[in-house]
Amino acid sequence: MEESIFLVQPGIYKAQGRNSITVNGLALDCTGSTFEFAAFCKGDVTLGIYVDAPEAYENRLYFSVYIDGQLLEPREKYGFGGTRKTEFVLARDLEEGYHTFSIIRQNESETGEFCIRYIMLTGRLQTPPRDRERYIEFVGDSITTGIGNLYTPEARDPSIDPKSKVYQDGTQTYAILAARRLRADCSVVAQQGIGIICGWQPHTMLETYEMTCYQRNRRADWNFIRQPDFVVINLGSNDMDKIEENGKTPVDVQAGAVHLSRIIRGHYPSAGIVWAMGMIGQQLCPYLRAAVEELGGAENGYYYLQLESDTAGGGGHPSLAGQRRNAELLYEFLKKLYEERA
Repeated sequence: MEESIFLVQPGIYKAQGRNSITVNGLALDCTGSTFEFAAFCKGDVTLGIYVDAPEAYENRLYFSVYIDGQLLEPREKYGFGGTRKTEFVLARDLEEGYHTFSIIRQNESETGEFCIRYIMLTGRLQTPPRDRERYIEFVGDSITTGIGNLYTPEARDPSIDPKSKVYQDGTQTYAILAARRLRADCSVVAQQGIGIICGWQPHTMLETYEMTCYQRNRRADWNFIRQPDFVVINLGSNDMDKIEENGKTPVDVQAGAVHLSRIIRGHYPSAGIVWAMGMIGQQLCPYLRAAVEELGGAENGYYYLQLESDTAGGGGHPSLAGQRRNAELLYEFLKKLYEERA
């Protein structure tokens, strides 16, 4: 077998999450965005990549890497910063045979751009992994992107912001953990600080949901081709922080939740829409429950799930333990809905 370079193009990989081919390669934009491929190969396996992660953010782009289903450690080995085209060695000295590879983005879009340009290996690519039967989309904010979930008072570095990417792993959130247990593919549309109608960002989910990636390209709309079974929404914490200074009320947030739900249903006519709420404060929960009732509730495919509050992570965000507890609640809830659909 000879070493070969395979340019990234449709047909040689499977991607999860919103993504697009750009001049720099296949952009993996969002938390949980995944690049998967398979090969009969041996020796080293390398990706040609493009990274643009401004250092001003205390920035590192972190990834989870799986080879043949096994998570590779340590995490710090798969972190990137700066702006450059470079190579990323996935594996060294593999035994000759069939192998699978999965690279999952841990941080959200604003951390920086990451693109995959080519695969280099000694061997030949195989048919990429197939889409799973189950597919779930998650819409949210910093809770869903995992801000602060790796932070603990015992292990903290006093020089690093508790909300830093160092303490963030978006692959270990209630969302992706629940999807994994359900054996479902998933897509995450989330950004820290974003709200339904207002928040810490200058834009809202109502304004940006239909774009492929607002942070990278504000002109490109998403295609909505693959239809999810369920869309799980966890938004509202940032609205509560900012409604007073924006002259809004919880009733306005409720109306925004109804509007967002209808936008999503317009793209996914058969999807169940679940508002999963309460992980950071529960002041808005009655209003979002009322939004679900206004939309017609379970009879019309709209659901409300009460989650547990947990603010033991970095910056008052859910801890890893809290994310795991809520993943179990979401898993049981969606499992029941899947069984009802069967």
